[in-house]
Amino acid sequence: TLFVLGGAARGLAAKGGSVYKIEQATGLYREWTGSNDAELKISQNPPSPAAQTADGIAATTDRFFLSFSKANKVVAYDAESGQQLASYEIPAPTSLTIDAAGTLYVLSGGAITMDPEGYSGIHDPAIQGNDAFYMLDPANRSFRRVAGLTNACGIAVDQQGAIYIGGRDPLNQVHVYNKQGELLRAIGREGGRALTGPWNPDGMRFISSLAVDPNGQLWVAEADNHPRRFSRWNAATGAFTKEFFGPTHYGATGAAVNPLEPNKLIGMSAEWEIDPETQTFKCLGVITRESTANSIYVHASNGRLYLVTATDWRSGAVDIFERIGDGQFVKRAAFRYEGKRA
Repeated sequence: TLFVLGGAARGLAAKGGSVYKIEQATGLYREWTGSNDAELKISQNPPSPAAQTADGIAATTDRFFLSFSKANKVVAYDAESGQQLASYEIPAPTSLTIDAAGTLYVLSGGAITMDPEGYSGIHDPAIQGNDAFYMLDPANRSFRRVAGLTNACGIAVDQQGAIYIGGRDPLNQVHVYNKQGELLRAIGREGGRALTGPWNPDGMRFISSLAVDPNGQLWVAEADNHPRRFSRWNAATGAFTKEFFGPTHYGATGAAVNPLEPNKLIGMSAEWEIDPETQTFKCLGVITRESTANSIYVHASNGRLYLVTATDWRSGAVDIFERIGDGQFVKRAAFRYEGKRA
């Protein structure tokens, strides 16, 4: 059974106010025992007045755990009924995971600021970095704290007991620890990839969450729109193996095809190249951190190729870039509104 923290596109559920159960084999929702509803609303029985929405979730076969950073609590719930079973005091807990032996691993000391409107896109989400993680044995309520983290976000554990913790700026890497809290190694390019410019697939940015699968592969989700990406790594060696990109905006607004090289195009503020023979594509680079909801290429009389973009599909701020090479664009001009738009 898959336990999901979240809900509708907007409202309290989207901010972590509800929990759902989904059967992985069928994709169907499961109702909670004693209820005809598939939605478990935290607000109907919050562990404290400050705990109306949760920040993280982890689950085993018989129970699941939610973290509440504002309430400084991790709460255990029965997996069938959703009834509260126990509560643990941990300072500002966020991401959490659990191993096969039942040990809970919790990032502590931070908070993630998500888009207040729910689903309208996440642009460089602000983070007050977690600075420690806890190893908690729920059975005897004992715990161990490991400090010294910087802007940690996302935690996972593999079958051998290694602990993986994602970090944002300045390192933008995943760090691997043993159960004694000792740092073993780092995964990914130190400093991450550049915010704009040619694409480096072995660099991470805006790490959001982590998972290690039974095949020893580390999966990293990034909370970014430019572009939307999951990356896959060999957990043992740290080698980058593959990346997966998310969808476009509604209707692929802002897409534009290079008139000189039609297998290259613009989308989601980045440049892409399509291979018609293999029917695959790759990212060439990020052009801008602004939205490119309206774009057009212009092959100018001087022989140069320019890209004109607007941040809104109807209007918006306008930028003019010159294409220098694959994934390389230089801003040559910009137009901005002054005063109130009609």
